[in-house]
Amino acid sequence: MKVYQPQKNLVITIILLFAFVMSNSVGAKKSIQPIKQKTEYIAKKPRIVFLITKDTNNYEADKTVPRFAETLEKEHGYEVTVLLGTGDHGSYRYPSMEGLSQADLLVVFARRIALPHEQMNAIKTYLSKGKPLIGIRTANHAFAVQGKIADVAAGFEDWPDFLADILGWVNRGYG
Repeated sequence: MKVYQPQKNLVITIILLFAFVMSNSVGAKKSIQPIKQKTEYIAKKPRIVFLITKDTNNYEADKTVPRFAETLEKEHGYEVTVLLGTGDHGSYRYPSMEGLSQADLLVVFARRIALPHEQMNAIKTYLSKGKPLIGIRTANHAFAVQGKIADVAAGFEDWPDFLADILGWVNRGYG
C-alpha cells in the first residue's frame, strides 16, 4: 500500500525547483554586463523572489523555502528575497514587493490569498514583461479566494483566473 506523504512530495518539488534554477545558472553566465569604457566585465547575480505564506495547508513553505533560499545564495551565488506575508486570506499583504521589478525569476508558493491592488498589479506587471514564474504546489490556487476561507476585503483583490491565464490550466480540485 502506498501512503501519500506531503513532506516527501515537497522535497521532490524543491529538488525539481533546485534543478531548474541550477540549469539556468548557465544562463546567468550569459548575463554579463560590460563596464563602460573598460574591458572588464561584471557578472550579474540572478535575482529570485519567493512569495510564500504561513498556512497549515501550504506544506510549511515558511520553513522550507527560507532554508532553500539560503542555499541558493551561499552555494550558488543567487540574490534571493523571500517574502512572507501576513493577514487573513481575503486581506493578505507582503512586507514589500519593490524588488519584484528587478527579479529574474518569481516563485509563488501561496494558497488562496487576496492582495492589495498595488501588490497584485506588481505581479501582473512582472508577468506582462514575459519574465519567468514557477508555481509550487498550491500556486494553482494562489490568488483564488473562495468558499468558506474568506471574502475579499475592500482594497484587496484576488485573481481566480491566475491558473488559467498564467499557468494554462484549470483547477478542478478542492482545498
